[in-house]
Amino acid sequence: MIGGKMKFSSYIKKVIAEDRSPVGIIINDKIRVKEYVDERLPGNNLFAHRMYAGYSIPETVKACYNRPCVVRLNNGWHKMRFLFDRKDVLNIDELEKWQSTPYPSAEWSYKQIKPGFTVEKVLPLKHNLFKFFVFHGKVHYIWGQRYNIESRKIGQLGCTMYTPEWKKLNVQWNKTPIIDFKKPGRIDEMISIAEKLWCSDWKFMRVDLYYNDNKILLSEMNNYHAGGTNGFSGDFDEVLGGLI
Repeated sequence: MIGGKMKFSSYIKKVIAEDRSPVGIIINDKIRVKEYVDERLPGNNLFAHRMYAGYSIPETVKACYNRPCVVRLNNGWHKMRFLFDRKDVLNIDELEKWQSTPYPSAEWSYKQIKPGFTVEKVLPLKHNLFKFFVFHGKVHYIWGQRYNIESRKIGQLGCTMYTPEWKKLNVQWNKTPIIDFKKPGRIDEMISIAEKLWCSDWKFMRVDLYYNDNKILLSEMNNYHAGGTNGFSGDFDEVLGGLI
């Protein structure tokens, strides 16, 4: 607590320890989150990159014939494989292990999720992701992130925090470089999407949207930002905590 106010990271830890909202099981599930989004935003096109979502390993393998693609476990961000061409081998034994091994997580909702897979079209090798920090239904900050997946692994090139008016903040996350991001041409629409997807079960929710080639796509939704760790420089953890 700082000056009687809770740090943002402390709030996230409290959510992890105490939250048991059934909605969390849906929004943190990379398969079922589409149910939630479609209910809130009928007719959306946020999953245009999705080629398969389900629990069948044979169907997952079949969907991966359409390359380049990425296959992911639906309840663990670190379980993914990029398949760019026929030289990339999809290991069925690995998929079986992912699906049968309980996910070791402190976050309650992830442990309730039935393991399955999503298969998505690969984004541009260097692409942008914007993470919208929504407090009490309003976007207060937008965290731009740029990735490079040329190595078939996720490499972060830089990240920068902005206000909704696109004022660049001198806030660093650990040692990740602060870089410039062009204001997305559809930023108002992206803010509207994030605010409509916020759920009142939590004071804070993060809505992550890809924006590349003028297309808006959903990456994920999250209410456990960074597992309650704080990598922000200066007093930004306290600034965010003041919005709780």
